[in-house]
Amino acid sequence: MEYTIHSFKGTRTEQQDRAAVIVKENGIFAVVCDGMGGCENGGTISRVAVEELCFRFEHSVCSDFIGFMSKEAADLDKKIGRIYRRRGGTTLLAAFVDNSGKLSWFSLGDSRLYLYGKDGAEQLTEDHNYFAKLNKMLAEGRITEETYRREAQRGHALTSFLGVNGLSLCCTGERQIERTDVVLLTSDGLYKAVRPESFGEIIRSGGGLESAADDMLGSVCKIKDRAIDNTTFILIGIGV
Repeated sequence: MEYTIHSFKGTRTEQQDRAAVIVKENGIFAVVCDGMGGCENGGTISRVAVEELCFRFEHSVCSDFIGFMSKEAADLDKKIGRIYRRRGGTTLLAAFVDNSGKLSWFSLGDSRLYLYGKDGAEQLTEDHNYFAKLNKMLAEGRITEETYRREAQRGHALTSFLGVNGLSLCCTGERQIERTDVVLLTSDGLYKAVRPESFGEIIRSGGGLESAADDMLGSVCKIKDRAIDNTTFILIGIGV
């Protein structure tokens, strides 16, 4: 397996995203955290979360990744909430690909996991934000379209994240993937700037994982007509 990590501060004054990868004999662990913008401790909390998770994973014998992440995320959430007194938080997206090709994941917030396979791009995680709640309420007829449009101004507000001292939502899953598949873990800066579905052609161009990642980040850096959020992503090539 091969991986690459790319990051871009965008037009923000501070890079609040953090990412890391750990390679073990039985597979590869990857994590992306996006500190909550506008919060005084967002960047610090995302760094602490990544460092703590990497340390705990590296020193664990993990036979149940989702169980491991559920326990560690709950513990970290309490610790961060206590230390920073709920003044800030971070998304959390972690994935593990073992040597048999089984992909497991755990997610809080709106960082996303994508799988690029022979059938194109597939988003494997759900966004934990107010938009998701609004969309469900609209589909169920519990709010009007007028109410939806008014409330959509707050649509990107997170409804689950690390540091609130009590996790309300999480997204977990497992998938057996093919050796030709590519896994993408990303903060919201990437998919809000460029449609991730469009990266399939770049990834399949045959130029290699590093070249594909350079081109993907380049497509974000080219944007000049609007503000660009922090952007951080990890690409993992399974059969390389």
